[in-house]
Amino acid sequence: MATELPTDNELLEWHKQLITNAQAEDNEYWDLYNNDNEIPYLNINTSPNNRIGEVNVNMYRKFVNTKNDRMQIRALIVPGGSEDDNLLMEAIRQRSKLDSEFGMFNIDRLVPGHGYLSIDRINEQVRISARSPRKTSVLIDEWTGEVTSGAVMWKSARKPGAEQKEAAILYTPQYTKNFVLERDGWKQVGETFQHNLGVTPLVAHFNQRTSDGFTGTSGLKDLVPIVESLSDSLSNMKSVMRAHGSPWKYISGLTDLDLVDDKGQPRKKLDMYQDMLTLLGDAQAKVGQLLAADASNFQTATTVWLEIASGLSNLPVRDLGLSTANPPAEGAIIASEISLVRDLESDCTQVGVTVSQAATIAYQMETGKVLDVPVRVEWQDPATPTVSQRTDADVKLKSVGAISNETIWENQGKDQAWIAREKARLAAEMAAQVDPTMSQITQGLAAFATPYGELGEAA
Repeated sequence: MATELPTDNELLEWHKQLITNAQAEDNEYWDLYNNDNEIPYLNINTSPNNRIGEVNVNMYRKFVNTKNDRMQIRALIVPGGSEDDNLLMEAIRQRSKLDSEFGMFNIDRLVPGHGYLSIDRINEQVRISARSPRKTSVLIDEWTGEVTSGAVMWKSARKPGAEQKEAAILYTPQYTKNFVLERDGWKQVGETFQHNLGVTPLVAHFNQRTSDGFTGTSGLKDLVPIVESLSDSLSNMKSVMRAHGSPWKYISGLTDLDLVDDKGQPRKKLDMYQDMLTLLGDAQAKVGQLLAADASNFQTATTVWLEIASGLSNLPVRDLGLSTANPPAEGAIIASEISLVRDLESDCTQVGVTVSQAATIAYQMETGKVLDVPVRVEWQDPATPTVSQRTDADVKLKSVGAISNETIWENQGKDQAWIAREKARLAAEMAAQVDPTMSQITQGLAAFATPYGELGEAA
């Protein structure tokens, strides 16, 4: 007996429930990234009257943006493909604004721990787009690991001022449809895009996924207790320095009569400040000053938390604010970034699989051809080499015949369109530099060639 497939309405209701279930935890991590959270166990060590607010350190944004900035796609390559195939992939990349879309996708997969890329045909052009993890869900076959369906949901109004309704895009291996939620259920709007790809054009990435299931882990999770402890220390320091940072003064032997004038009225503050000594009617009265609070213990505590955060995030301590006036030398930069670079290389490997899957589906949707080998994602170096270092290494490899000119251009970050244009320019320059006299001599010698060899050569 054949299994009855779920209807579009049933799929959409499932996806709506999945999105609702995940929103609470996702929102907590987005609040951390956007610095909208509160420190749960703030312990300001002063009286309530002197508490002036918490210091909320947004180290999460620093961590996420540093990793995102260093993960840059260099090229999308069709293995075994022609130059036209690679130019097509570059065109898809450019029209999709993929560098920007990938940046959003990368932040998504690091903050809540899951990100999504959709492949759509918009105005007869195939595009790859990042989809909000708070509005997107997928159903995955546990046996094959393939996405069986996916949905993106949001609230939309048909025109300004109109009632907002829930809208959705439903993705399946056969078609893509748009829906609006009416009172009697989901209603399709527009035409069905019958792509018949055999795969769902919505790709999911789960950060640090294990074999236990298709769920991701936020990249911020390990940092939360450290950042909250750091914020607690800084908040205490701010409050204590506000209350005790300036020396406190004291007066002994002061009477109530010292605070009023001859008519019994309270003296003006300005008069009291300027004439403090004349206020003291008692010759034994004293004025003194207490020592200000010392913040060195807070500085030590802050340094400890920053060093722990560096160890957990793999960010160099200088990126967290612990630096000297002198900039680090080249060797020190490389040594301090070893763990971060290795972490980023691992991320490029994992995330590259997802981007490759999206690019492969985009190629199939554009051409109708199924690739035997997925599109290869090539990355920029996540370390911080200088342009001169990279160029010097390429020139040395070229001198021993280890790489081609095209590889050098790719290493310099040039795309396929730029490389094709430069090759044409070099070919034109070479043709213009050919000496016409030498060309005529060469043709003349060729005319005198004999069956026994070149002219002048012994048989």
